[in-house]
Amino acid sequence: MTQTMAEAVPAAATAGAGGWWSMRPWLHIFLGGLGLWVATVAVTFATSNVNLVPTIILLGSFLVPVAFVTYAFGHADEVVTAQRIFTAFVYGGCWACSAPRSWRRRSSSSRQWPPTWVSG
Repeated sequence: MTQTMAEAVPAAATAGAGGWWSMRPWLHIFLGGLGLWVATVAVTFATSNVNLVPTIILLGSFLVPVAFVTYAFGHADEVVTAQRIFTAFVYGGCWACSAPRSWRRRSSSSRQWPPTWVSG
């Protein structure tokens, strides 16, 4: 007979163990990433080093999506499973990378605004 961790530890012992802060790992990720982003911006302005600009852009563009995926993983259930969340994250990233490229290719060949694929 094996016990799971939830059965082995009484609920009263885990209820107040960490409080509201430990129950929100997405908040840890968001605030930690925000701190890194602010530190990178401060160092970039203090040193006038333009080589750090891509770091600012990458940290800023990944911060909210990664924090949201962490939030979604924490609220996964039998309908919204971890596999579905991961798949949506990957497909969304692939679509976000390929859609502008496709739009640029189609709109540059026809030279009309708006492109026909947008207006129907």
